[in-house]
Amino acid sequence: MTAGANVSFTIAATATAPVSYQWKFNGADIPGATSPNLTISNAQSSNAGSYTARVQDSGGSVTSAAAVLTVQSLPPPPPPSRNRWTIMVYGHADHNLTGSLVADMQEMEASGSGPDFNVVVQADFDASSPNNAAGGLPAELAQGVTRFLIQKDNNPNTITSTAVERLPELNMDDPAVLTGFVTWAAQKYPADRYGLILWNHGGQWQGFGGDSQDGTLQDRGSLSTAQLRKSLSSAMQTASIAKWDFISFDTCLMGGAEVLTDFVPLTDVFIACPEIDYGDGWDYAASFDFLKGNPAVSAMDFGRAEVKHWEAHHLQPGKDADLNLAAHTLYDLTKYAAFEEKFNAFSTLLCQSATPQNLSLPRVRLDTTQYSLSDVKDIGKPTDFIDLGELADRVAADASTDPALKTAALNMVSSIDTMVVAKVRGTKKQLPHGLSVYYPIEGANDNQDYLALTLSSKPGSAWSQFLAKVTENKSGDNVAPDISNGDVALASLTKVGASPASFSASVAQPANIRVKVVNGSDAYSMQASIVDNHFTVKTNEYVYLGEVLFAPVNGVGTYNIQWSGTLPMLSSATGTNAAVLGGFFDDLGSDIMVSYAEYVPPKSTDTQIVALLTQIKGNKGEVINVLDAEVEELAPAGIDIEAGGTLTPLYYMERRQGNDPDKWQSDDVRSKSSIVIPPSGLKGLTVSMAQLPNGIYTMEVQVADVYENESDVLEYAITVGQSQQAVTLSAQTLAGGKIKVSWPTFATGYILETNSALASSGWIAVASNQVAIEGASNAFTDSLSGQSRFYRLRKN
Repeated sequence: MTAGANVSFTIAATATAPVSYQWKFNGADIPGATSPNLTISNAQSSNAGSYTARVQDSGGSVTSAAAVLTVQSLPPPPPPSRNRWTIMVYGHADHNLTGSLVADMQEMEASGSGPDFNVVVQADFDASSPNNAAGGLPAELAQGVTRFLIQKDNNPNTITSTAVERLPELNMDDPAVLTGFVTWAAQKYPADRYGLILWNHGGQWQGFGGDSQDGTLQDRGSLSTAQLRKSLSSAMQTASIAKWDFISFDTCLMGGAEVLTDFVPLTDVFIACPEIDYGDGWDYAASFDFLKGNPAVSAMDFGRAEVKHWEAHHLQPGKDADLNLAAHTLYDLTKYAAFEEKFNAFSTLLCQSATPQNLSLPRVRLDTTQYSLSDVKDIGKPTDFIDLGELADRVAADASTDPALKTAALNMVSSIDTMVVAKVRGTKKQLPHGLSVYYPIEGANDNQDYLALTLSSKPGSAWSQFLAKVTENKSGDNVAPDISNGDVALASLTKVGASPASFSASVAQPANIRVKVVNGSDAYSMQASIVDNHFTVKTNEYVYLGEVLFAPVNGVGTYNIQWSGTLPMLSSATGTNAAVLGGFFDDLGSDIMVSYAEYVPPKSTDTQIVALLTQIKGNKGEVINVLDAEVEELAPAGIDIEAGGTLTPLYYMERRQGNDPDKWQSDDVRSKSSIVIPPSGLKGLTVSMAQLPNGIYTMEVQVADVYENESDVLEYAITVGQSQQAVTLSAQTLAGGKIKVSWPTFATGYILETNSALASSGWIAVASNQVAIEGASNAFTDSLSGQSRFYRLRKN
């Protein structure tokens, strides 16, 4: 029988009264057991044995045969529930993302903690932010560091959760602070299962963080992924956490090969974005509600659910930056070792193929989808991070690829796809596989920080060796493409002996320009920008109003540029106070432009530099996202702009230093117009292609090769507006090696400049007392001395 059951014994005997009974257990009398029946309730193993009965009457006594009782033990009780959860959020927001963390905590409060489910946040805010109170952050919580137990509420406008502990101002970039938070949370809210969310700015292998110490630090630090691994490992040992059920970065750019390797010892489930997070990060309400309702779910299935929630949160009508550019990935780190093996095999063979003669490899690199954005001085130039899987796809598809390398590339792609369990991709991110890698154009031969990474220093690691080979190849290729004017003379620019030609641009009659790549079989891209030398009052300042072309070229050949005299103009919905956007295309052939502006919130004098992402479609455009542009090294994050604030476009400017044509200083200059943000916010801004004010502008054309060696700048002076079309130069050769340059007298406000070369610098103004008036023309006579001279008119 089974332990816990009841059992009965009965003895039947033929006897003469009076009759007596005595039950025995293993030969010993059982006290009180003196009836024909014996019942044992809740039998246990101690009751197992031999049972007999002695029956006695007047004629004597007899003992029955033995009945043997066997008791089987009960199976052990099931273990207690293993589904008590504690989710820790390291809210590192002491900088310009304070408002974003407040908003995310309000999302968390829509779900809240519950029985066996605790959400604990350590939050550091920027107490100097003027928008804390309006954003829902109580003043008493803005100072120092606060540890919260998130509690459910129905108030989406303010943080109401309990401040469990208040700490003085701490440096959240200090690994010891992270260790302390995790240790404290695990001790105060012990659980069976743990999740960790690291919330802040991210920069792939360059780290996570940026504590401003309440706005007092400009040179901010960060936590490297190695520091994060060591800090968390220490806390896990103290708190007896074997592994996290999941770890996620609610930041930008942390879905990279260099990052994942440091988290393999810590968790099997890793969630991150390989790209900038252009939207609102996690959907905390949906994801926490799911986990509260399904506490027994596997960590990987929870990761799948979070990715679905993230997708629904971001890929919504009106969120155009996300719809185009989003990238969010769930990784199974139990598959990382297999990936790493295939990655090293691919890297080794790739290194062997990276010869100076193999120009298809740097071209493939440039063709691969990139992640992140360049800063204002490098807009349009390649970023340092690309999609590793797509790179391998392109290497495998290239006709010149060795069969062994092709096989290694495809094997690595397969390993990435196995490790990537789920992902979200925008329309312009369909080719990527969801894992970034560091691959700057110049390589990384002397980048000691990169060489010290866990990935780079592991035995057998070959990617850093490949990047060193890239550096070597680029150093050996320092010859830029050679370009020249195609078959159209420069507008308002005259060379002695050449036929002068006026050059104009309008919507009705666009300027058509032909540019020749004379030398440069590795020429890869062509850029054309519009420059205004009259924007400021200083003649040595050249303001870049924006880019009109960023297109691929394929080596030597003739290429066409068409420009209608228009650039994107930013204005409110009413069209008032239009200002040139000042945008540059974010990538080759892209329809998304990046520009910069000075943002001033309503009722504030504080300024913030922001990046505007604008998608151009035909003659219209739309600002699809606004990013914080003041983060150094780490990636920018999306921010909200408020109605009543102002945006003032910023333009890139180059300033010539003295008369040295090779000395230039980079700077920026504010637009002369500011745009007031309408009540509808970002959606109330209008971008349209509009003709520039009448005047003469310079189009600068430059070609770069696969190693970003840039050609000399080819300049075209282009007249925009009918009133300027008749302003032309003419040249007449005179006896005695002289030349007369003439232009109409009605062209007031112009300065004649001369140069010995067709270049962007070295132009010398002709003194006004050397210019004579001959009828309806201004005339300047110059001595050639057997040398070529160039002349141009510049609007003063």
